[in-house]
Amino acid sequence: MPTEFWIYACTLTPRKQVLVSLLEKAVEREMPTVVFCQNEQEAEALNEYLWSFDAEKFIPHGTLADGEAEHQPIFLTHEALVPNAAELALVWGEARVPTNIPFKRVVVMVDARFEPAKLTPAQEALKNALGAVETLWVQTDTGKWVKQ
Repeated sequence: MPTEFWIYACTLTPRKQVLVSLLEKAVEREMPTVVFCQNEQEAEALNEYLWSFDAEKFIPHGTLADGEAEHQPIFLTHEALVPNAAELALVWGEARVPTNIPFKRVVVMVDARFEPAKLTPAQEALKNALGAVETLWVQTDTGKWVKQ
């Protein structure tokens, strides 16, 4: 079964909020997830954001520095590591993703508030390397996500 390659064209909702929503759904469905970041600073910034984005909510997550990476339902990394046997890979920005891991789904969030949704050359190369089937998700005027 080929890897699904989902593109979320963020036209109304900022990418970080879309990321949180996707992570909440992954936890709800008990789907191990890895978030690939471009560098260590980006991974740490996302880690801090997930700890502080809402005082009423908690998304269980961690980094290699937190220990027990294999038990993290959401693992944040800038390296080609998937210690939690993730089925879902979320790509943050220009992060590199290992193409030798059989992810069920790879998700890219594209800021499309000011211009049409378009993959970067790195994201396009990733999709091609995975031999993935592409699905575009866009927001309606009410913010609901619909598959195109």
